[in-house]
Amino acid sequence: MNAVKKVLIGLFLLFFGYGVAQQLSWEGSAELQLSEEASWQPLEDGNMLEVNARVRTFQGDVTVQLADNQVIRLAADSVLLRRSRDYVLEQGKAFVHAEGDGITFQLAGPVRVTGEARFDAQDAQARVAVINGSARITHLGRVVNLEPNQQLLVPADEEPEVTTFFETDPWYLNLVPVGEGYGKVIGLFNIAEVRSNDSDWQLTQVDSAVSPGMYARTGDSSWLELRFDNNNLVRLQEGTEISLTQVTDFDGSGRRSVIALQQGKVWVVVESDGQSFEVETRGLVAGVRGTKFRVDAPEADAPALIKTFEGEVVGVQGFEAIPVPVGQQFDTERGLEALVVDEIDSFNLERDRLITAPELTVTPVSTLSSDTVLTLTGKTEPGTTVTVANNAEITETGTFSREVPLKPGLNIIALSASNQGSIPAHYAAPVIRSGYDVLHAVATPEWRLTNALSITGVASANATVTVSTDAASKTVTAGADGRFHVRLFAPDDAYEVLIQAQDTLGNYSEQRLSVQR
Repeated sequence: MNAVKKVLIGLFLLFFGYGVAQQLSWEGSAELQLSEEASWQPLEDGNMLEVNARVRTFQGDVTVQLADNQVIRLAADSVLLRRSRDYVLEQGKAFVHAEGDGITFQLAGPVRVTGEARFDAQDAQARVAVINGSARITHLGRVVNLEPNQQLLVPADEEPEVTTFFETDPWYLNLVPVGEGYGKVIGLFNIAEVRSNDSDWQLTQVDSAVSPGMYARTGDSSWLELRFDNNNLVRLQEGTEISLTQVTDFDGSGRRSVIALQQGKVWVVVESDGQSFEVETRGLVAGVRGTKFRVDAPEADAPALIKTFEGEVVGVQGFEAIPVPVGQQFDTERGLEALVVDEIDSFNLERDRLITAPELTVTPVSTLSSDTVLTLTGKTEPGTTVTVANNAEITETGTFSREVPLKPGLNIIALSASNQGSIPAHYAAPVIRSGYDVLHAVATPEWRLTNALSITGVASANATVTVSTDAASKTVTAGADGRFHVRLFAPDDAYEVLIQAQDTLGNYSEQRLSVQR
């Protein structure tokens, strides 16, 4: 191959590299449509995103892996179309990590992203917001450059507008590697602040991110809840300051999380089995694996304290390890004693109940079904309210069996379980009812003239419709809107009419009518 040919191929790949199939990876439920005319199919290992293909998500997320470490991630309930030179987010949310020459989306014109940005498309309006880097938009011959914390809004039937971007839904932080120990604020009251090693204290809010090396503190009459990516929870009481000092993986066998408590009191719920969690304060370390406990930093009139409410805690004082079993407490002056529950403990126990969803296990269902009714079965905690299709029933035993009607085509089966005052546990799954109705509606047949029977109706778009009697039969093709009309020779006064419809994918429906003049 000569040098000129190599250069030409290189330029082709540079400018037209979007034509190369792109790897898909996913968690949850997602489907792929290879072309406008093709049917949706569940994603399978090895699927690629070809030109003119769509991918849509129901639960979880989908990652499109491009060259040079560039990625596009889709949130749940999203649809992405890949074209030869760009992408179109038709529904939902997408996160873009673009290096090098960037990634182009279509949004009121081409949008070239270099860095990190999010796209949203919902309720006939859309936007692109820059998180890091920049975006360049061409609209009606005008070029607009977006910087971090800026967004382009595209409302329905209105001109696009550049405004300030303030993140209130950082869903993509759960998907993008940000370092072990990522967490976020899930609750707060009054004043709470966070900072990193080289920054000033800043007020925080619900859904703000927390990562290793960060500090958090609360003011008077305040509290702050942090939940980490392994579901561990730390709740700072008033006048408390902590830092997340170290999070380490031990060759994939587990994680060691260390919280340094400078002052105040923390309430901790460790839910990750087999992963150790430590709270360090002056003169005392609390080490646990799967438990619920409280640690107080020493004050002028009170020593460091550990209280164990669930599981097992080990207090380390100097080189001595002191087991603190459930129902016990330990401080560095009085030693091990029976647990005394105070107002702080009562508040935290009640708060845990409010934010902890009940256990919920649902028997897996098939993605494809030909049945008109689906039976959902499963287990939860006794006394839990199970809600399906806005119908709530209390299950006294903890087991449940509920019937859900299936409409033709795609169904999103949703179920929730909650106790009084708690947040609900959710379950959702897509179920496609196969063999769905191709024949949607048939009007009452009419007699025309003296020997003609006129039949009209609605079927799936472009379906083949055949109307038959003992005397005659005729086949027509429904229009793009599904409407069809058939006129048959009918010299007699009564007929049994058979209407058969088959769509372009091979799905079939029929309907029988008794017609009398």
